[in-house]
Amino acid sequence: MIKYISLYRNQLKGDIMEKIYKTMRDTGAGSIALGIVILVAGITVGIISIINGTILLKRKNELTF
Repeated sequence: MIKYISLYRNQLKGDIMEKIYKTMRDTGAGSIALGIVILVAGITVGIISIINGTILLKRKNELTF
C-alpha cells in the first residue's frame, strides 16, 4: 500500500513539474517575441525621428515663428 502511495506522489510531482516546465517555456517564448517586437518598433521610431530631423534641418530657412 505504501509503495502505491509513493508511486502516486511521484506521478503527481512529475505532472506538476511538467506543467511548470511548459508554463516557463511558453512564458520565455512570449518574452522573446515581445522583445523582438519592441526592438523593431524602437528601431522604426528612431529611423522616422532621424528622417524628420533631417527634413526640418533642410527646411530651417522656411520656418518662421
